[in-house]
Amino acid sequence: MPLTQVELERRLIYAIVVSGKAASFADKACLAFWRLLGGPTPFQFMAGLSYRDILDLCIAARLGAYRKNAKAFHDLSRSLPDLRTCLPADLEKFHGIGKKTSRFFITWTRPEARYAVLDVHILRWMAQHGIWTPARTPRHNDYQRLERVFLQEADRLGLTPRQLDWKIWQEGSKYKGDIQSGPRSFEETERPGIRE
Repeated sequence: MPLTQVELERRLIYAIVVSGKAASFADKACLAFWRLLGGPTPFQFMAGLSYRDILDLCIAARLGAYRKNAKAFHDLSRSLPDLRTCLPADLEKFHGIGKKTSRFFITWTRPEARYAVLDVHILRWMAQHGIWTPARTPRHNDYQRLERVFLQEADRLGLTPRQLDWKIWQEGSKYKGDIQSGPRSFEETERPGIRE
């Protein structure tokens, strides 16, 4: 069943907030943030707010990286791409969204997407399998090279990139929270789409 516009927007907000943070932190912060927003969708609500108003909401919800998040949300609320069809480059035009964040959003809203979310868990897994990786998410050419390697590994294992990402995250993450619990099947996977 396709995600609604509200679900897509919430997942994009989550992808931005969780960047560089633990899932347990992002879960709680995003739930607090969403409770402060009206409708009909999060970005439609924020379109009527100033940057300062959005910054105040980020602070009230304790999102962390307040200015980065407020700028991203402000700009997205004024020029939101089609979240069903956008490419990573469409999202990376916005402040605070890099290769990892754009791919995280797309991978976890489109089950068959062919991208790699090169976070600490995936980089560690690749290194354990004899693939040289930097300690942090790489930039530009290194990202593209490692993304190709990750996609080849997913194909070799007979998994979609999303399935391999989930498997690696489950093994590497110590988070066992109630909000972001594991799926019973890959069709139900909710890694970034926090359940209320």
